[in-house]
Amino acid sequence: MDLRCPICRSSRINYYGTSTTMGGGYKSTDAKYVCEDCRYVGALVLDVSEDIDEKARQEVEKDLEKIKLEMDEEYKRTQ
Repeated sequence: MDLRCPICRSSRINYYGTSTTMGGGYKSTDAKYVCEDCRYVGALVLDVSEDIDEKARQEVEKDLEKIKLEMDEEYKRTQ
């Protein structure tokens, strides 16, 4: 498995177990990954071990850009 950070695409992403969060009154146990390069922390990582066609790759890139923008906006709101 070739895991990558969804923010900086670094392969220096490590698994640190699970974390329990409360959201909407429900407990959620999520995997916790940490990127050594950009310090991203979260449950979402990319598995780039299989080749995908160009159209699918472009769709994934577009989705990742949306996620990055949403995360940036959320970060700015909390500062």
